[in-house]
Amino acid sequence: MNEELSGAPIWEYTAYVENAVIRLLVERDWPRITGKPVPKTHTHVFPELFVCLRGKIVLKIRDRFLTLEQQSAAIVGPGIPHVRYRVDSGTQGAAFKFQLLPRKAPGAYDLYGAFLPFISEKVFVFKNAPVFSDFTRRIIAGRDDEPGFFAAQSLSELLMKAASMDHETFCGGSGSTVVSENERRDIKLITELENLIENGACSGITVGDIAGALSLSTRQLSRIALRIYGAPLHDVIVKRRVREAERLLSVTDMPVSQIALAVGYSTDAGLYRDFYRINGTTPSEFRKNAVRES
Repeated sequence: MNEELSGAPIWEYTAYVENAVIRLLVERDWPRITGKPVPKTHTHVFPELFVCLRGKIVLKIRDRFLTLEQQSAAIVGPGIPHVRYRVDSGTQGAAFKFQLLPRKAPGAYDLYGAFLPFISEKVFVFKNAPVFSDFTRRIIAGRDDEPGFFAAQSLSELLMKAASMDHETFCGGSGSTVVSENERRDIKLITELENLIENGACSGITVGDIAGALSLSTRQLSRIALRIYGAPLHDVIVKRRVREAERLLSVTDMPVSQIALAVGYSTDAGLYRDFYRINGTTPSEFRKNAVRES
């Protein structure tokens, strides 16, 4: 796997909207753009959203340059080589990686289909679009005390608006091939892996089950997972269970014992153990704080 494709997020926020899963991926330091430029061209397996709040952001997309001015934004698709080439000292903005996945849901709208262009090998440019700046300021302001899935929910609302907004498609280079065949296989494999985790994490899926579905050995799968997530795959599955438990604690009145069963635990003791290890608090305390904030 291409090392440049493996920008592993430190934590993630997930929202479920109609037939789409929207996951906001955030690194250890909130990726706010300041005067320090990114040093080299790189690619991601996820789309990346760049928002300019003030000043100008210059992106190099393959061999061409794209300038974002105040209240403008760009979504750089997966596998496209890019770099934030230079940023003036007065510039302020933010960068967000995100992921879109389909899910089986009886909703009335095909939101995944509407979002699908954003995960293609294209660059979408939105000029004079204050909705992106409003989203960025809201997420940055609430990142420390807002339950995470609300941030992902905000991203889903932004993408719904973006899908119907006027935009330009930026062509980053004259070549017809944006990513290599190896990179395409990497992206396809990661998408399949994410779908298996998303659909099976709360249903008792194991690392062995996933390895079998992907026709990989558990050793191969473990190496891939470490590169993508920076953690063992079992830990990734457990984290997804806990994130779904967070959502249910915040939006339902289900007892903790029922939530534990719903997210794949045989007893609530297992949920309490993993929940405290990841969040430093109990499910009951988390629910009290979520209710207080709402």
